[in-house]
Amino acid sequence: MTLVYTARTWKFSLQELASYVVGEETVSRAAVEKAAEALFGESGLALEEETPFVGGGENSSMTRYRFTSGKSLVGKRRPASKAARRIAAIQRWYEREVYFYNEISSAFFGGEGKKKKLTPRCALATYSQLTGEFFLLLEDVQEATPWQDDHCEAAVVAMARLHDVEVPAEAPLPLTPIHLELAPLIEGYFTWAWSVVKETYPELDDRVRALVDDLCRVQGTYASLCERLAKVKNLVHGDFRPDNLFVVDGEVLVYDWQFVCLANGAYDFAYFVGLALDTDERRKREPALRRRYASERNKPFDDAAFFGTDLQVAVLLALASFVIGAATATDHDLHLNGINRLAAAAFDWDAPNALQAEEEGGAGGSRD
Repeated sequence: MTLVYTARTWKFSLQELASYVVGEETVSRAAVEKAAEALFGESGLALEEETPFVGGGENSSMTRYRFTSGKSLVGKRRPASKAARRIAAIQRWYEREVYFYNEISSAFFGGEGKKKKLTPRCALATYSQLTGEFFLLLEDVQEATPWQDDHCEAAVVAMARLHDVEVPAEAPLPLTPIHLELAPLIEGYFTWAWSVVKETYPELDDRVRALVDDLCRVQGTYASLCERLAKVKNLVHGDFRPDNLFVVDGEVLVYDWQFVCLANGAYDFAYFVGLALDTDERRKREPALRRRYASERNKPFDDAAFFGTDLQVAVLLALASFVIGAATATDHDLHLNGINRLAAAAFDWDAPNALQAEEEGGAGGSRD
């Protein structure tokens, strides 16, 4: 674990130095125009305007490219923040996203004989091992409709299609969203993050605090839960929530693939269902969402055995993820809401009992 972290940290430092020495490896205007022509099937497209816009969060910067034909594409690059770039390099976010668009999305989705379109179309996806520069040029989905609770069923259908993809054994994707080999390191950061969140989020009630205290109490519990999540190797998005979904003509398109990994599909399901709906609405809709997911994957449905204990493991790790984000986040209300919703799902799914079993030596099996 220490060697992996050290090697990636050194690689990031060398990439930053290379970027400073050789300059930023920008994608040329001609390359953008050529990629747009190939995507749209039109010749003679000329770039008319480049407009930066807010939309990539802290982990990327975004630009809208408008062409003389009236069409547009969205470009995604590394952020200005060196701290954000460092985390991305250690977690290999940009390498993962480029691999997904170049090797998985194009191979499995959106064409004749393939699954239904799952992502915005990609015109160009590049990553430089020398400088760490990264660039995506994606379809500009401006006709998307605002997210509504009624879109949840379409979302779990898209999720099920993703989880059914058989990724090549040599795929350069990590086990779990945070890299299984880094789990002990992330566990230490999670414990620190919770010490911060307990002070900066006084609104959290005692029951939620006790649950996260229990998750932090025994060293190795977080890493052990990650190991259990990695036993089943579905193709997982890793950040499957409404903020990363477009709805176009009733179909859900998924973006922001930097957390794509191999893990139990229960993680995406717990993360999405736990976050997308307020607690009362989730309780009403959840049985139907479980059935729809199972149906889309052609699996027999047994509500009592749905994902086995893996759903409990998944919601605990999703909760830990939101705690980690909350420690340094500027969007206080978003993380407060997320922690509360995920904690409520954890209690509803009896996750505290799974946590106790894990601390006592592990229990339960994994289902795909």
